[in-house]
Amino acid sequence: MSTSTPTHSRAVPHAVRLLCVIACLGALSCARSGGRNFLATRTSIDVTDAPICGAAVVDHDECRPGDYGGREWQKDTSFPPFSVSEYAVRRGLQSVIAEVRRHYLASPYYDGDVHSFCKHGLDTDVFPPDSTNLQEYELARVIEDRAVRPLESRLRTLIESREPSEAESVTTRFHENLMEEVNDRVQARVVWFVARYPGGLPDIARNERLRRCVQELRSNDGAELVTGVAGYIILDNRIDHQVSSEEVLYRALERATQGRYRDIDIDREYKRAMGAEWQRKVSDVANIKMTRQDVTATAWPLWVQFQ
Repeated sequence: MSTSTPTHSRAVPHAVRLLCVIACLGALSCARSGGRNFLATRTSIDVTDAPICGAAVVDHDECRPGDYGGREWQKDTSFPPFSVSEYAVRRGLQSVIAEVRRHYLASPYYDGDVHSFCKHGLDTDVFPPDSTNLQEYELARVIEDRAVRPLESRLRTLIESREPSEAESVTTRFHENLMEEVNDRVQARVVWFVARYPGGLPDIARNERLRRCVQELRSNDGAELVTGVAGYIILDNRIDHQVSSEEVLYRALERATQGRYRDIDIDREYKRAMGAEWQRKVSDVANIKMTRQDVTATAWPLWVQFQ
């Protein structure tokens, strides 16, 4: 994987803005050249109608963090990723972000790579958590809010006009069945993160446990220290692109009207209309380009601070 040197990466935002202008002239969305496109290339999920970065961000198209300390953020879409341990994933999000902080923050960066060995054996508590911002995005929950609930409401209106006493039971069953279909096909959990070492290089140099990192920095010409990192942690990315198919809606509807509810008649055209609305609403949330079965949780930086 080719990685921009720190000097080269400072010019990247200007090139991105130029490309964005060209894209807009071609009637394309500038946002798709920024954070959304970056996430889509790593997950095969093109998020179309949901926030993908918000915490500590001042530019929601490019997902650029605010300048709340340290030097200017530099965009680098090929900055080295980091594979999070299964142990941290099992322990939860705070353990995951602690590992990410330990890997990146105070690491010397030179020769196009992050050199974190100087921190080998250090506990995660060496890296202050108070300059970390997180925003979690779980695709199944967004689909529930933007697609399942509106279809449930539509079905409730129909049932109430025919069998008012059964409306609550049938629509509850429909919601549960449809979410079962969604959860079977979508386990996609992404976290937007912004993490900084407060005080930057001066405070890192005062930390005796990080002395080896500072020595390595000073021993390598052109090296810089990573003092901030922002991007996505992809915790889970198992998706089936068939989740938006009409058949998923039809199965949930059929199961909801079985047993003592089998006499509730829903005509074919109404089912087709619901199926078409389901396809549209799921696509409005995210365009799932292909089926994926990623098994490793990975941090993908998009913006970096150096000092």
